[in-house]
Amino acid sequence: MGSNVDMDINTFDDLLRAARQQPDPQRLLLVFAGASLSPDASTAQRAAFEAGVGGELAPLMWRATCRSTVRARP
Repeated sequence: MGSNVDMDINTFDDLLRAARQQPDPQRLLLVFAGASLSPDASTAQRAAFEAGVGGELAPLMWRATCRSTVRARP
Protein backbone atom coordinates (compact mmCIF):
# COMPACT_ATOMS: atom_id res chain seq x y z
CA MET A 1 0.00 0.00 0.00
CA GLY A 2 1.30 3.52 -0.83
CA SER A 3 2.34 6.03 1.77
CA ASN A 4 0.13 8.95 2.71
CA VAL A 5 2.55 11.87 2.28
CA ASP A 6 1.45 15.47 1.78
CA MET A 7 3.18 17.18 -1.12
CA ASP A 8 2.88 20.85 -1.94
CA ILE A 9 3.12 20.97 -5.74
CA ASN A 10 2.70 24.44 -7.22
CA THR A 11 5.16 24.47 -10.12
CA PHE A 12 6.49 22.06 -12.71
CA ASP A 13 9.80 21.96 -10.82
CA ASP A 14 7.87 20.91 -7.69
CA LEU A 15 6.29 18.09 -9.67
CA LEU A 16 9.66 16.86 -10.93
CA ARG A 17 11.17 17.13 -7.44
CA ALA A 18 8.31 15.06 -5.98
CA ALA A 19 8.71 12.43 -8.72
CA ARG A 20 12.45 12.19 -8.06
CA GLN A 21 11.82 11.66 -4.34
CA GLN A 22 9.88 8.47 -5.04
CA PRO A 23 11.74 5.19 -4.49
CA ASP A 24 10.83 3.90 -7.98
CA PRO A 25 11.19 5.71 -11.33
CA GLN A 26 8.02 7.62 -12.17
CA ARG A 27 6.19 8.02 -15.47
CA LEU A 28 4.39 11.33 -15.92
CA LEU A 29 1.52 12.01 -18.28
CA LEU A 30 1.11 15.71 -19.02
CA VAL A 31 -2.15 16.81 -20.62
CA PHE A 32 -2.63 20.38 -21.79
CA ALA A 33 -6.27 21.40 -22.05
CA GLY A 34 -8.25 24.42 -23.11
CA ALA A 35 -11.78 25.57 -22.40
CA SER A 36 -14.29 25.05 -25.18
CA LEU A 37 -18.01 25.14 -25.69
CA SER A 38 -20.14 22.37 -27.10
CA PRO A 39 -21.63 23.20 -30.52
CA ASP A 40 -25.11 22.42 -29.17
CA ALA A 41 -24.78 24.78 -26.16
CA SER A 42 -27.81 26.83 -25.24
CA THR A 43 -27.94 30.61 -25.47
CA ALA A 44 -27.52 30.86 -21.68
CA GLN A 45 -24.51 28.52 -21.77
CA ARG A 46 -22.94 30.58 -24.57
CA ALA A 47 -23.44 33.81 -22.61
CA ALA A 48 -21.94 32.26 -19.47
CA PHE A 49 -18.97 30.93 -21.45
CA GLU A 50 -18.34 34.36 -22.98
CA ALA A 51 -18.35 35.75 -19.42
CA GLY A 52 -15.69 33.22 -18.41
CA VAL A 53 -17.96 30.70 -16.68
CA GLY A 54 -18.69 27.11 -17.67
CA GLY A 55 -17.70 25.22 -20.77
CA GLU A 56 -15.75 22.00 -20.95
CA LEU A 57 -12.09 21.03 -21.03
CA ALA A 58 -10.77 19.76 -24.34
CA PRO A 59 -7.31 18.19 -24.61
CA LEU A 60 -4.92 20.17 -26.79
CA MET A 61 -1.89 17.90 -26.57
CA TRP A 62 -0.29 15.34 -24.30
CA ARG A 63 3.19 14.06 -23.56
CA ALA A 64 4.17 10.92 -21.68
CA THR A 65 7.65 10.71 -20.18
CA CYS A 66 9.82 7.63 -20.28
CA ARG A 67 10.23 5.87 -16.96
CA SER A 68 13.96 6.53 -17.15
CA THR A 69 13.60 10.31 -17.49
CA VAL A 70 12.34 10.99 -13.96
CA ARG A 71 14.60 9.03 -11.65
CA ALA A 72 15.88 9.84 -8.23
CA ARG A 73 19.18 11.65 -8.36
CA PRO A 74 22.12 9.77 -6.85
